[in-house]
Amino acid sequence: ANMMNHNEDVCVTFDTFPSHEINIDGDWNKISLDVAIGGCFGETISALTMESTFDNIIDEYIHSISMDEVRHSALAWTTIKWMIDNKQDGMNMDVSDRKWWERQIKNRKYNAGSKQREIYNDIIAAIVDKLWLDV
Repeated sequence: ANMMNHNEDVCVTFDTFPSHEINIDGDWNKISLDVAIGGCFGETISALTMESTFDNIIDEYIHSISMDEVRHSALAWTTIKWMIDNKQDGMNMDVSDRKWWERQIKNRKYNAGSKQREIYNDIIAAIVDKLWLDV
């Protein structure tokens, strides 16, 4: 498409935007394990354990940090879902195996009491179930 600037008699031509393709040549298994353990488990549990008990201005800061943890967790889960959906046939990626998640949930150690640990595991398991709804 051509555009003419009538004030300066300059012709500007717009062409099609060049297409780009992202080629990730890293170790998808290692990347996905780091995201799953640090992001999916770590950030989710951090967000869940942020409890404010000060009833003052510190609560606002704790709430802000907690919301950051929620966003980090959501990004990690979204990344894992994308990696599972886009992995190539024959590619080894532990996190694409639902049993890997089940083992992680069963063996995960938290600094929490047994009831709280059960709640964390239930939440993580529910998110994992969501990953496989459309697989």
